[in-house]
Order: sequence, then C-alpha cells, then structure tokens
Amino acid sequence: MNIQFKKGVIELCVFSILSKKDHTAYELVKIISSSVKVPVGNLYPLLRHLTYEGLLETTMKEINGDSKKTYRLTKKGFEAKEIYLLEWQDIIYRVSNLIEED
Repeated sequence: MNIQFKKGVIELCVFSILSKKDHTAYELVKIISSSVKVPVGNLYPLLRHLTYEGLLETTMKEINGDSKKTYRLTKKGFEAKEIYLLEWQDIIYRVSNLIEED
C-alpha cells in the first residue's frame, strides 16, 4: 500500500479508536494491525506529531503495575476525526465510481 495513503488511513484509524477509549501506543498498534499492517516504528512518530498538533493528549496510567502513557483525543482531535471521516467517505465514493466505470 502506498505509504502516504497508508499514513492517512492510519491517522483515521487512530482517531476512530481513540474516540471510543484511551489506549497506549502498543494497544493501538495491535488493534490497527489486525486490519492494516503497521510497523510499530511508524506509529510512534505519528502519535508524537498528532500530540504536537493538539489532536491528542497523553496521560500516565497504572496498567498491570506499570506506569504507561495513554493517548486520548482532544476536542480538536474529535473535530479532525469528523473531517477525516467525511474525506474518507468522499474518496471511497469517487474511487468506487471510477472503478465501476471500467
């Protein structure tokens, strides 16, 4: 899959997953990788970038006796999720129409 296309898809996956529940980076990789192959090393820079942009925020939580960084969507992140979702639906619609014309 094209890396730029995959990056956008992974961002939408991150937004969608975190809109339901906070997760650690490891949990995000496991969930996303069940549908889209994502190397762990690619997700961490994305999470840092989304946090820097104010779309995510981090908190430290006690999980199984260890302190883990968890990610959650900010208000700006929820707004971005809705925009990404509309763009995704538009892309699917347009590409489907092109493919069906063949």
